[in-house]
Amino acid sequence: MHSPFLLDTNAYALLFEYPRTELYSNLKDKITVDGVMKFRIPDIVSMEIHSVIGARRRGGNNAQNQACDRHVQSGDEVILCTHTCVFRKNHRLKPKMFRDIQKLIKDIESKSGDIQADIIPSSSEDLIYAKSLLITYADRYAFGSHDALVGGVVLGARKKGDNLTLVTSDKALKAVCNAEGIPVFDPRTPNQATALA
Repeated sequence: MHSPFLLDTNAYALLFEYPRTELYSNLKDKITVDGVMKFRIPDIVSMEIHSVIGARRRGGNNAQNQACDRHVQSGDEVILCTHTCVFRKNHRLKPKMFRDIQKLIKDIESKSGDIQADIIPSSSEDLIYAKSLLITYADRYAFGSHDALVGGVVLGARKKGDNLTLVTSDKALKAVCNAEGIPVFDPRTPNQATALA
């Protein structure tokens, strides 16, 4: 039997974070059946996770200091902030950790072990649903083509009678799902899962 949960890229990435977070625990509690974490992912998420992990391997930007240019309230006045924002350097994944994560992804997607993903291929109908979501919501929410395709896959599954719950913490994607009546589980707020409208 297929899992009723479909993970977006950020939810899928929780499985590869260390140390484990409360978000990971909330996700694990929700998708574990008989000791096995089972879920589905669209093929775009299966592909995108390699970009996410690759970025962690590259390490990102060096530490930066930047003068704050925000206006803040001081008493009755609005003044220019005089503080400096500090952006810390993202640490790089070590080569062994990177290879271990790549192997884990391969095992998950081939259903070897206690974390198993079914990959849903995107169909031409899913692309039509995704485009429709963009046309309808892109002017209201910070909602890009990647998120639209994830939503399109969920809508495509619904049209086939497969009512999936999307696992995401993305505010815009959650707003679109709410408008479309798509159930959502957010690992950040596990007790506030939305139901079908």
